[in-house]
Amino acid sequence: SVLRNTTWVIGLAVYTGSQSKIILNSSDPPLKRGTIDRTIDRILYVVVLAQCGLVTIAMIGYVIWEEINIYKKDDLGYYSTWYLIPKGESASSFIFPNWLAIWFSYFIL
Repeated sequence: SVLRNTTWVIGLAVYTGSQSKIILNSSDPPLKRGTIDRTIDRILYVVVLAQCGLVTIAMIGYVIWEEINIYKKDDLGYYSTWYLIPKGESASSFIFPNWLAIWFSYFIL
């Protein structure tokens, strides 16, 4: 509080605790969010959950396809999926499990 246009003042501090006017007015105001913000948040949650579900379904399909086709050789004796695993490496030598890397790749795409 500021007192202006006076040459001198006599004052008495009656109460200076946590319920005083200055302390009560210094707190942050409550967060006001509109209905559009809440609606968009709900829609965003639904979209992310739907994407996670679709990615999981696609990843399961890929793992099944991989189990069937990964080590299949073509007529010339080459692996038909040579582009998935570099030459001289195996799927178990990667840092992440293959299914986890596929899941994150699908989620980002």
